Amino acid sequence: MSCPAPLPPWADARARRKFTLEALPNDGTHARCHVLRKRGPLGVFPTYVLYLDGRETTTATLGDAVPILVARKRKKSKCTHYVIGDDGAERAVNEAHASYVGKLKANFIGTHFELLDSGVRPRAWGAPRHLDDEADDEEQGPPRRALANIRYAVNVLGAGGPRALSVSLLGDDVDDPNAVAHELESARPTWNPSAQAYVLNFNGRVTRPSVKNFQLVSSGLAAAGAPSRADAESRTLTRGVLQFGRVDDDLFTLDFAHPLSPLTAFAACLSAFESKFARE
Repeated sequence: MSCPAPLPPWADARARRKFTLEALPNDGTHARCHVLRKRGPLGVFPTYVLYLDGRETTTATLGDAVPILVARKRKKSKCTHYVIGDDGAERAVNEAHASYVGKLKANFIGTHFELLDSGVRPRAWGAPRHLDDEADDEEQGPPRRALANIRYAVNVLGAGGPRALSVSLLGDDVDDPNAVAHELESARPTWNPSAQAYVLNFNGRVTRPSVKNFQLVSSGLAAAGAPSRADAESRTLTRGVLQFGRVDDDLFTLDFAHPLSPLTAFAACLSAFESKFARE
């Protein structure tokens, strides 16, 4: 990625939310960020904070970076479930708080993640409806919709090599909420004989090896489902739009560009923190 173009600062919380939810402009602008993992008691249920880099932020230090999103893994959930807020506060985030912007939910084996916005939860099928429900629905806000789907190729215990993932960014078409607006997929790393490992070129922004390190590229090809190994190798990849990787034990760099927003880029990174036997 080229040097970052200046990003417009926000004057209040409303402007900040607009920045975190909207895709970056398609003019060469890209954001440089860090993700900090704050482990919970006994190392479980960590909190993740997304920082937007400032002028004094370096690869290995936060410096004057500004927190813009925070995610916490929900307890007592059968599957992976992150709740995401946009105030950057280091406290519990929940769906009732004003800072709530969305959630990331996974299937049981961790190969499919769905990013949802903060809209109203759909009524369960067969639930009773009362005469005043329509008025209540209008007061609560618009219905919840999916923003992105993240899929990992099945790779039991890493037998098939490095992780392979795809990210489908959904459009805002009311008539077809599942229509894919942009399709991204992971860049295929190359084998380095001297290092005896698969490697990617992060241009100095990633300094430590990790299974979590990855890059996303835009292929211009939309395909349903997770990418197979053969498909990933045969497609012509055209443009890098995200790179994420480790620089310290609990500190990671994140750089991204259009068509990603801070929220969708953060969600892709959160999915990488899950360790599941079906995709390792």
